[in-house]
Amino acid sequence: MLLIKRFFWYLLNGKRSWREQDGVIYFTVTSDDTTGEEWIIRLEKKGYRVSNYAKSILRSDGFKPTKGVVTEIAVLKGILFSDSD
Repeated sequence: MLLIKRFFWYLLNGKRSWREQDGVIYFTVTSDDTTGEEWIIRLEKKGYRVSNYAKSILRSDGFKPTKGVVTEIAVLKGILFSDSD
């Protein structure tokens, strides 16, 4: 699953900014007021392909930039699932 949010990663003085617990990786991100169109430009400039569907979401009226909002993200590793899931 591709998650695109309006967040900017802040590095914490070279310290690891994520933790792993029970096979789940957790980290926090802080929003930086990036608009949907700015995300498209930022991602494509870094060489990522942004699908038309993702662009439609980023350009929608529902996509609202925020600034200073801290969100915790959880990434589930593929090893937590079996092929029958």
